[in-house]
Amino acid sequence: SGDFDLIAIDATDLSPLANLTNVSGRLYLFGNPLTNLTGLDNLTSTGTDLWIYANSNLLSMDGLSSLNLIGGDLLLVNNDDMETLSGLDSLTEIQGSLLVDSNSDLINISALSNLASISVDATFTDNYSLCEDDITELTSAVTIGGTVTSTNNAGVCPTTCIGDYVVSDDADLVNLTYCSTVTGNLTIDHPTATEI
Repeated sequence: SGDFDLIAIDATDLSPLANLTNVSGRLYLFGNPLTNLTGLDNLTSTGTDLWIYANSNLLSMDGLSSLNLIGGDLLLVNNDDMETLSGLDSLTEIQGSLLVDSNSDLINISALSNLASISVDATFTDNYSLCEDDITELTSAVTIGGTVTSTNNAGVCPTTCIGDYVVSDDADLVNLTYCSTVTGNLTIDHPTATEI
């Protein structure tokens, strides 16, 4: 019971926490070399905040698949390698604020699609790979008691490129990076492209 802090403990495996189902206070993970949160699979709620901060090797939230309630704030900050929030798929309620800040590789927040309410504010800042449209889609589907702030999330939203697409120069190659799907034929006729 109470707060549970894992601060710079060089933990790479949280399996000793497999029986943890509830933290009555806050859960704070700071500066650990974890790549995922496997071992917290049975955690269903926190009494107050969940802070996941400066875990530079963390790729996702995998391991939090049972978490459905955060009794305070959810802070996801400075997790440089985190590309997705997968693992938070069961989360339905945040009784404080949501802060997603400075996760430079974050490109996917769709795991929050079951989130129904955020009691206070939702803030997305300096997630340079995150698409603004995805933030808007999420925050418009969630009941938020306070304000929504979204700044410096300069990620390009993927789109479907209709018809045939030919890559013959550097500009075509750059434009191709915006396509999630090409509906026609894709032809690479770039004289110096050796890797795509």
